[in-house]
Amino acid sequence: MKLPRPDSPVVGNVLLAKDSRGDEKWLTARLVNGTQDVLRPLIKARVSRVSDHGLVIEGTEVIARTGSSKSNTQTFVQVWWVFVITEQGINRYDGHDPLEAIADARAFGASSAASQGPAP
Repeated sequence: MKLPRPDSPVVGNVLLAKDSRGDEKWLTARLVNGTQDVLRPLIKARVSRVSDHGLVIEGTEVIARTGSSKSNTQTFVQVWWVFVITEQGINRYDGHDPLEAIADARAFGASSAASQGPAP
């Protein structure tokens, strides 16, 4: 299944912190720029994948239906694809969109493997 790609990447610093309420404990992921949240935090977050290019964080986004502190909330499962900027990554993708380059490389690898047929 191919997941949709966001219209434009969101830039910020990823923060992972332990939170708790009573006996329940979880990890909260935040994407911040300075002290401002760039995206709504993810509760019950977990890092589900680490690769050469970055990591994948899954969690739950909670949105209040109204401004009241006692309002009902809506929850949405979210996935963040985090591209970690390193000196090696900057040099490798200089002048190019790293997400496009990674997607093109994967598409080329998949089509090459398909054209070769199954392994003996």
